[in-house]
Amino acid sequence: MKERIVKWDNAKAILIFLVVFGHFLTAFKCVETEYLYKVIYLFHMPAFVFLTGMFSGFNINKIVKRILIPYFVFQTLYVLFSFVLMPDRIYKLSYLYPHWLMWYMFSLLGWTITIPLLKTKNKRHKFVAIIIASLCVVVSGYIPGGISFLSASRMFSFYIFFVLGYYCKKYKDNLFQNMNNKYKFFFVLITVIVLVVFAFYYKSVDMDVVRQVAPYASIQDVLIKILTISAGLVLSILFFMMIPNRKIKILTNIGSHTLYIYLLHGFVVRYIEYLYANLEVQFTFVQTMLYSIILSVIVCLICWAVSSLIRVLSKKVKKHTIIDDK
Repeated sequence: MKERIVKWDNAKAILIFLVVFGHFLTAFKCVETEYLYKVIYLFHMPAFVFLTGMFSGFNINKIVKRILIPYFVFQTLYVLFSFVLMPDRIYKLSYLYPHWLMWYMFSLLGWTITIPLLKTKNKRHKFVAIIIASLCVVVSGYIPGGISFLSASRMFSFYIFFVLGYYCKKYKDNLFQNMNNKYKFFFVLITVIVLVVFAFYYKSVDMDVVRQVAPYASIQDVLIKILTISAGLVLSILFFMMIPNRKIKILTNIGSHTLYIYLLHGFVVRYIEYLYANLEVQFTFVQTMLYSIILSVIVCLICWAVSSLIRVLSKKVKKHTIIDDK
């Protein structure tokens, strides 16, 4: 078994917390938190997809076990859960229309099957692949039905981060470490500029644009798409530069279980969102932040514990299967 790189586990732990936290902020619909969750959405999935690309490989057995089976199982469970929770809404169980957060799993399948095409040592070929992935960002807003069908819009929008992550695979041991102070200052400066400019214009940027699911209505939307993706790249780089490369007990451990935390947390978020909507109350900024942070920590810890249990049980089943085969 390859030794895990704690820096990236720490990064994944923080990112999965931001995913859960962002979902709770969205669920509570507090106007005062709009800037915060839009900033989170600018970079947390780009950074996550970058790491996904960095640690991805093409293996049919792993694709089936780690992507296809979880996708079919949780796609079914989420549709059934939503149907039971909100029977007044119409839900269709279709595996070509990923339900809510299952877009990531379907997109992961799409990104992973392109790896044989990305495998090359030729720098020109890599450059061409990056250009094509960049063009996918622009094309994504023109895909008919791309918001829901195959989650094509997000699959195309975030593909550039998967490709960049994949091509950084061989540098993963030291990537973004021991960087020259000039480079650090440059990225800090660019990040500050991005955040300040975004603070002036974030209200005019639709949330669907930030989440990369909005179709183009005008040529201006194309520019906004390119700017949000570029901002996501800058913020992601600064985020990775700030991550410590040392083991931090629970944080590092959680970072090695992010897939099932991602898949499981949605049930809790959806249920709390449903309860909150029926309360007919509006949380203040302080209440929204407090409840979102507390719930995110609790949900991450519970899902981490469940994920650890699933991993232990699967190892025991595998061990007994090997013994029985002998």
